[in-house]
Amino acid sequence: MDENLTGYPLGIYQDPDGVELASLSDHAFAHLRWRILNGEFTSGDKVKESSLAKELGISRATIRETTRRLSGAGLLQIDAQRGVFVRTYSIEQILDIIDIRSALCDLTATLFLERATSADRRRIEELSRQVSDTTPQTYRDEDYITGLLFNEAVVRGAHNERLFALYHEAWQQIRVFKLHLLKSAPGIFDVHAYNRKVFWQGREHRAQLSEAITAGNRDDINLAMRRAAESSGARAREMFDEFAKATATSWRDRIASAKAGS
Repeated sequence: MDENLTGYPLGIYQDPDGVELASLSDHAFAHLRWRILNGEFTSGDKVKESSLAKELGISRATIRETTRRLSGAGLLQIDAQRGVFVRTYSIEQILDIIDIRSALCDLTATLFLERATSADRRRIEELSRQVSDTTPQTYRDEDYITGLLFNEAVVRGAHNERLFALYHEAWQQIRVFKLHLLKSAPGIFDVHAYNRKVFWQGREHRAQLSEAITAGNRDDINLAMRRAAESSGARAREMFDEFAKATATSWRDRIASAKAGS
């Protein structure tokens, strides 16, 4: 595992509590993003700026700056009349985001082969080794993070800041959508179990991508990345369909129960 995870932009790598950050604004940003990306706040939940300011011991002005930054990242939605809410995405919007992510795979593959340094490649090899060595018996929460770091390292190796930002914006927005479905559906919400499931679902794609990078084959790198994106889209659709079916059934059951009691 990387010894310094706080500099990474995903926001899920390390709980910001107890971590020294450059400013109060950065601390508030990391704190709220951590809570959103770990499912404490999900789509439609209201973020009370006054409560958050009191909890963190930070001014309302700093919290407002934080919510604006998170709005720009697609995690929050600011309504001048109603307040600040975690962004809600439709399945159509998420599939559009995944289409964009898929379209960027070819560019990522091309730039990676042109610009990746020996240090980039060593990091990818080490992360690939770590995730491939993981078994169902040895899996820990940190292994999910290592899988994220592997995917991130490939995009970082393209050395294009805007491409990297788009990758992470897409990842965060898709995660917010999926966590909302999980938390809203009947049953117990367990983000750790979900992370574990995602880790194993992505194992084959990580292995394919690692092999393609070792071979230096642009088309195969592109293909492995596109398959991962398409798989994410398929899971989003499947989760949405399951959610819609479960909530529709629950609604019908409540109506039937109310009629039976009248």
